[in-house]
Formats: sequence, structure tokens, C-alpha cells
Amino acid sequence: MPARAPAPASGVEFSWTSEGTGLPWICNLARLRAQIAMEVAMWRMQPALVMVLLVACGTEAPDPAEIPAGVWSGSDARATVGASGAAFAFHCAAGSAPNPLTLDADGEFDLAGSYELQAGPEPYRQQAARFRGQVRGRTMTLEVRMDDGSRAQGPTELVLGASESQ
Repeated sequence: MPARAPAPASGVEFSWTSEGTGLPWICNLARLRAQIAMEVAMWRMQPALVMVLLVACGTEAPDPAEIPAGVWSGSDARATVGASGAAFAFHCAAGSAPNPLTLDADGEFDLAGSYELQAGPEPYRQQAARFRGQVRGRTMTLEVRMDDGSRAQGPTELVLGASESQ
């Protein structure tokens, strides 16, 4: 039986003899060497190709994730999140954020909105506020800060789909 070269990774088999090709055995050897050289060059280029793809794919900022819509409840607060914003209810206070609620890459959010104290002798007055926190799975940590930096509520933990009595 004639000797055969081992098949390269491409699965193409070459013969050391002129069997079935009609070419002298030296031509088959030259074809084998060319095939091996091409495969070696391809293997050497793969790390560079992977790096180019990683850099190209990594240059775009990821799309911000949206806070899942629904009712988020806890012992101190409730948030009703929809596609166009959120309404917040606290003991003796309420708030709203009129824009879509998006998360950054770390699962955190910082939303502009309004906050209204609904207790005491003073008339109800909406004030500018920031709703800040993070979402991990079905759990949200929420804190409300007035624009002057003072904390109005929280931090408090809310759970998506949980009852208010938590």
C-alpha cells in the first residue's frame, strides 16, 4: 500500500504517489507543502483576527437596559414602572419620573423627577428630585434625594411583583 501523508485539519488528503492524480509524486509533495503552509498561516492569523473582532465589537456602548415594567413593592415604598416612566408612592409622599427608566452597565439608575410631601401643615408642593438606586434581578434598591442633596426617602428595597405588606 502506498504511503499517505496525514490529513491536515481541513480534511483534505494528499497522496505521496501519483495514484489517481496523473501527476508525478513530486507535484503532490509540492501541493502538500503549499496546503500545510496555508494552514499554518491561517492558524497564525486567528489570534489577530479574534483581537480585531473583539476591539471592533467592544467599541460600541451597550444599549442601556430598561428597568422591568410592573409593580415593585416593599415595606416603605411602591414603584409602578411603565414604558414612559414611573410613579412612586411612599408613606405621606409621592413622586414621579416622566422618562423611560434605564439601567447603566452596573444595573444602576439615576432619574430626574418630582417629589411631593403629602403630610403636615404645609400645602403640597412638588419639588425637583433624583430617584437613584440599582436593580439586581427582581430586587430594586431605591433612594430619593432632593436637588439640594438632602435625602427625602430611603434607601429602601422593593421587589418586582411582591405585595405591599413585605
